[in-house]
Amino acid sequence: GQFRQVFHGQCRNTSQQVVIKKLPPSCGLKEIPNEIILLNKLDHPNLLKLLDVVYDRGTWFMVTEFYNGGVLQRQEILKLYEKGLASILHQLFSALNYLSTYH
Repeated sequence: GQFRQVFHGQCRNTSQQVVIKKLPPSCGLKEIPNEIILLNKLDHPNLLKLLDVVYDRGTWFMVTEFYNGGVLQRQEILKLYEKGLASILHQLFSALNYLSTYH
C-alpha cells in the first residue's frame, strides 16, 4: 500500500507491539483501500494480521501485527540455508499459495 507514515506502537491494554500505518488524507469511508478489505479477510500464520482500522480527527489508521524480522541480507540468507532455508521457503510458498486463492 501507499502510506505516508508508519509508526511502531504498543497496545495500552495488552502491551502487544503493533504497526500503525497512516492512510493518505484522500482515503474516506467510501474509498477504503483494497488492502484493508483483503487483509481483513486473510488468516494465515505467515501473513501479518490486520488488528484494527481507526478513524481519528479526520485521518484513517491501519493497525497490524508487528514483525521485527528486518530485511534479509545475502550473508543472512547463506546462514539460513545451512539452518533450514527449505522450511522458510515452504512457509513463504504456503502464504503465497494462500494469497493466490484471493483473486
